[in-house]
Amino acid sequence: MYKILLPLIFINFESFAKNFCIIENLKNFDNEKINCKDKDFVFGYLNFNSKNKNLDYVEDNKKNIKVVKKYHKNINKFIDDICYLDNYLKIKEIINFDKKKNIFKVVLIISCRIKNE
Repeated sequence: MYKILLPLIFINFESFAKNFCIIENLKNFDNEKINCKDKDFVFGYLNFNSKNKNLDYVEDNKKNIKVVKKYHKNINKFIDDICYLDNYLKIKEIINFDKKKNIFKVVLIISCRIKNE
């Protein structure tokens, strides 16, 4: 009995796996070169330095997100060009202080489902 159930469990979990794409620099992305299928997950990265750990934001109520003010044009272009506006659209930020250079290193990660039309 257990020999039959075990393969069924693995087959079932494998069907939940999703494909994803990574875009290293969303400021310079070319959506013609993105090789993803419709509704695959995409992760776009934006790295920059800041003198302040408290960043300024612009609220976008339509998309239900807060966008870093300095890069809001780049981020909105990325989202408008390739993302579905659904509950999977998220922006995460990682801020680390570099003691040697006395600056904050910021990584923004935008995750969404890609729309390939």
